[in-house]
Amino acid sequence: MSNSGFKATSGVQSFPFVSVCIPTYNHGRYIGKTLQSIVNQTYKNIEIIVCDNASTDNTREVVESFSDSRIKYYRNQTNLGPAKNSIKARMFARYEYIAFYHSDDIYDPRIVESELSFLLNRPEVGVVFARDILIDERDRVISLGVSLPRCLRNREVFTFADVLKGLLERCGSFFVWPALMARKQVFDVAGEFNDEYTVGGLGGAGDVAFILQTAKHFSVAILKERLLRRRISSGQGSTSYENNRVTRSYFYTVLADFMKSSALTRPIEKKLILQYEYNIFWDDVKIVKNMIRQNRDKEGRGLLRRIFSWRIFFTGFANLRNFGKLVLYALMRCSFLVGLQAKVVNIFKLLPIVE
Repeated sequence: MSNSGFKATSGVQSFPFVSVCIPTYNHGRYIGKTLQSIVNQTYKNIEIIVCDNASTDNTREVVESFSDSRIKYYRNQTNLGPAKNSIKARMFARYEYIAFYHSDDIYDPRIVESELSFLLNRPEVGVVFARDILIDERDRVISLGVSLPRCLRNREVFTFADVLKGLLERCGSFFVWPALMARKQVFDVAGEFNDEYTVGGLGGAGDVAFILQTAKHFSVAILKERLLRRRISSGQGSTSYENNRVTRSYFYTVLADFMKSSALTRPIEKKLILQYEYNIFWDDVKIVKNMIRQNRDKEGRGLLRRIFSWRIFFTGFANLRNFGKLVLYALMRCSFLVGLQAKVVNIFKLLPIVE
């Protein structure tokens, strides 16, 4: 089999097989492009496991239209939920290296080769990710995807303390979940995906919990290259969750639990704690926005008033992103004062400037 350009340290197995797991549900519209991008990988020693979570569209027909013998299709009789479907896909995986790719994204032909090479050359790393480019429902590029927090830039390998500090700095995860490749032993040591932390449970913080749990035992890595085009659509569960929730994001519940971890050997810097508090303040602002959308103006006004403090005010001047959020908060307060709270949702169209 041709594995053009593949590099591995002398003395390790040169061309191990990789199990590429693709959990899916009702992605008949997209999965053909996903599978084609996996079939076209430069690294050929792969099995492709499609685990269909009881789709009601033409997903099965699209998958079975491929004649590549490396593709194996499994269908659940009932919908198990995203986490359990991913676990089931992993159970079908036969090899030591396991990738989890999404059924609506499009992958660079080098992603398997790049991630596997990294794991083979860095035995201390248990999980590796790539970065992304965002596309819309018509495959049009929206923007570059994730960037690393300032405290982690110019590096690829991170410890538990590094990961936690990066998450405290950010309002969300900087790991691109549909670009994950892991050693099989990671799941034996760190555990499986927990559906308590998925959308409908803890609102999409499952990836954060899994990475932090893994980082207790292994280093984790993020490649500098953007090796997938990740699709953003209004129908995604995480998008619906963020647009409707009126309670604290469970991202912060997960962080609070892991901040007590024995794997954190040194105290967290005060400036990171302040930024973490500021991020929670911004989470409350998002809750207010959703309350307005649900015609709960009185509750929104009360929460908007309660969340402000001088400590928040001064942290708002720590960097340009914080300052932009402080300005949007002020615009929301002014909108309430002059009776234009209906315009609050429109203010959030400015979010790309500060997020």
